[in-house]
Amino acid sequence: MRKPGLATVGFGLIGIGSSLFAAPASAAIDCGTAPSGGTLTQSGDYCQLRFATGGDFHFTVPSSANQLFALVVGSGAGALTNQNSNSEGYAGSAGKVHYKDMTDSIGQQLDIHIGSGGTSGTDSTAANGGDSSVVSQATANYAISFGAAGTQTSYSNSCSLTTWTAGVLSVGEGARTTNSLTTSGGACVAGEGLGVNPNNGDLDSDGNPVPAIFNDLNQTFGAGGRIKRNNDDVMLPTLNYGDGAGFQAGNNNFSDIQTTAGGGVAFLRWRKVLANTGTNAGDLSTLAISLMALGAGLTVASRIRRRASK
Repeated sequence: MRKPGLATVGFGLIGIGSSLFAAPASAAIDCGTAPSGGTLTQSGDYCQLRFATGGDFHFTVPSSANQLFALVVGSGAGALTNQNSNSEGYAGSAGKVHYKDMTDSIGQQLDIHIGSGGTSGTDSTAANGGDSSVVSQATANYAISFGAAGTQTSYSNSCSLTTWTAGVLSVGEGARTTNSLTTSGGACVAGEGLGVNPNNGDLDSDGNPVPAIFNDLNQTFGAGGRIKRNNDDVMLPTLNYGDGAGFQAGNNNFSDIQTTAGGGVAFLRWRKVLANTGTNAGDLSTLAISLMALGAGLTVASRIRRRASK
């Protein structure tokens, strides 16, 4: 195997040294101990704590962190169908999705509440989705995502079904839409209101950009409920966090109603990012300069060697 030349090694060291200047470094982080009701994991340079069951929980992020962000999703609403006249059917709308910087609450107790998904019903009995929240009493910082109201769907979102002869059908609004839904083939299938996927760079329900720490979270939250015809091959999707409930519609009849909408969820992610100044940064700068100097020296030596060999 051919050994790499001095120039190759030199340029490599210069590249490594430059990369130390280009990106902020992260230190080893303390993830703490998972509380009751939470799922704690570590991935790369950050810790993640997820709460996905309805109820109230508490957690204190270790004081060794210096970045903390929350992603909070409200619960979806149940579907509403008209049992008496079989003329109207409304899929459930989705809960809201919010990103929040909660760095000022590191080391303080966080109170977490996760809402439960709304249940479907007939006439006027469909339940709203529950709110979800992460609150720091000490810093008055909080992230609240409201659950969906069962009445959020509207006539302007109605779809026409070739097997439906009377009344109104409406797909559910999503976390990213307000009365601006799309339908597929006039069947409401794949026409629900859009949800929020951090990995796609989606803004939250208030138009806030994705915090960088959530860029790798490839999951869609808060899609509006769907409607499908009895003769459609496409199945109703499995509900995710914050999704509204859907159903099938035939010729003046409803079937396969999703009885409970998607519940809420909260993600906490924290890490320790080294400052641009101070001891840690100084050590990295010294290492970077040393590597770049060594690389430059090897590159010069390679050129001298080539000239001497001519």
